Amino acid sequence: MPAAIGTNQTFFVHSNIVQNPVCDGGAFEMMSLNEATAESAPQPDVPMAIRADGTGSAVPLALYPEGFDLSDFVIFDPATGESVSGAGYSRISPLDGDIPLPEGGEGAGDSTNTPPETGFYRVVRNGIHIFGLTNDTVLSGILKIPVEAGNDQGILSSITLSANDNPIPGTSMMSQEFSEPIEGLPAVTNTPLAGLNFILDTRRVSNGDYYLQAHGQWVWSSTNAYDVPYVRVDSPSILVHITNEISFPDWVQEFRDDLMLIKVTSAVTNTDWQVDVYGSEEDYVGSFIGHTDDGLIDIPWNLHDPYGNPRTDSTFTTVTTITNSATASSATQVNPNLIHIVDNYPTEGMWLIARADYIPPNAQNYSTYVSIQDGFAVIGEGGGGVLPGLPYRSAGTALFINNVTNVGAFARALTNHLVRNFYFDGHGSPDFIGYFPDATGAKRPITASTVAKLLGNDPPSTNSIRYRWVWIDSCQSALGDWPQAFGMGNRENVALADYVSRPATFCGFTHEVYGFTAFHGISSIDISSISFRSYFQVFWSVYGDTIKNAFSEAEFYSGDHDDPQYLKIYGYWGLHWNEFNSKSEWPPSP
Repeated sequence: MPAAIGTNQTFFVHSNIVQNPVCDGGAFEMMSLNEATAESAPQPDVPMAIRADGTGSAVPLALYPEGFDLSDFVIFDPATGESVSGAGYSRISPLDGDIPLPEGGEGAGDSTNTPPETGFYRVVRNGIHIFGLTNDTVLSGILKIPVEAGNDQGILSSITLSANDNPIPGTSMMSQEFSEPIEGLPAVTNTPLAGLNFILDTRRVSNGDYYLQAHGQWVWSSTNAYDVPYVRVDSPSILVHITNEISFPDWVQEFRDDLMLIKVTSAVTNTDWQVDVYGSEEDYVGSFIGHTDDGLIDIPWNLHDPYGNPRTDSTFTTVTTITNSATASSATQVNPNLIHIVDNYPTEGMWLIARADYIPPNAQNYSTYVSIQDGFAVIGEGGGGVLPGLPYRSAGTALFINNVTNVGAFARALTNHLVRNFYFDGHGSPDFIGYFPDATGAKRPITASTVAKLLGNDPPSTNSIRYRWVWIDSCQSALGDWPQAFGMGNRENVALADYVSRPATFCGFTHEVYGFTAFHGISSIDISSISFRSYFQVFWSVYGDTIKNAFSEAEFYSGDHDDPQYLKIYGYWGLHWNEFNSKSEWPPSP
């Protein structure tokens, strides 16, 4: 709760917020210390604490956290029947025994097992805060990064962690299911948000200085037909220094039948190295040995053992050891997982082009906006075809998701394994897209975790369905797990030579983007925002630019607006509009 006006603190008093459990057939009531030591009163069987000035009631000592200052308290020890001063007394003193409550049998109470009455509160600060880290902390290895999150309205839907405003490879978004699945999309059970702890593998980024920041999003029920009410809150940034003797900023997780890439970076540039390889059954396969002058270890392996026998393992484990040539000191690190992938790409990848019903049709520039959205469908029809077809959409038009029928068609196309290219315009976030009507009249989103499971990408597997090109033209779509949901990564400008699976490109935004505005009843669509997408289509599909250059040209020609500064392009920046979109194109000939 916010502080009272005119001050920076407010006290809230709530009586009896902690009540002892029911035991011995009845409630053991709170009592003063004098009552607790009186012969006529029932004796507690756990250490009790009460304020030395006699105010308040005696409560179990175990309720106070370790290290709590007890100097203003008196501690009653049931073992001796005596009271001692809390001054200098530690919560972790041997006096403090955590005595379990009886579970059954004699003295456990009556057979009704009356439930205990509790009233605990967990108090957190407003907003998002990274907990337990301070500026200039040095980090290394794999760490648990706790956060706390609090907001006075809405349901917490996701929390993401960024380093220098970029997602961190290998660090998953925390999310929870906050809506029932939409009609037509199979139900997949999400893992609830159990603990607000990120698992940060600092080895997945290069050594250096980073500003860590957590981003939380709360959503709640809509009050009109076009808005998805939500709030994004960012934590204060914390400067950390990441340092690892061995790191993996360019790690390639997948391998195919004839190629695995092992990419390791040593902090010591002049070093001898050895990489040991173990198979799926933890059997030793062989070792690579070498020397690096720049700290880079880059090993291509054709998956044949030292005797020339091909290996068919579904996974491999590798271990790197580096030895400093100057000091002879060494360090060893288990490398990230490696997973075998099958190129299950169709003969030619199809496209899904969709726009949500989130802009009033009477908005200024609406017809121009619609024609540009349809332009993506025209591109797709020239490069493999677009799903779905009639009666859901006509040729040359984007799927307009404005009714339950089209929602179902959209969901089926999204998980159709022939579709490998996807453009979506509508509401979005790090963990959901759209706000679609269902049969009950309610509106529901599609979550990233649901899509990932249906495509076999959570967890990554041999038969994962990998998309070639995705642009989720929505707020914050590049901050969370959407790239992973489509079998892609979130590294920028990945070289073609670093791919063993088919090259892919994900496009999205790291912040809110507002192409549509509504003010005092006058609504319009920013013509610069429309032009940005139009110029991109022209430069990518007509002039044949790479995707990176097409976006750069679009930014230059479309005028002053905010969208380009938040755009992220993950994956292969050299992708042309229909390149690598057929089965025969990958892998390229030697």
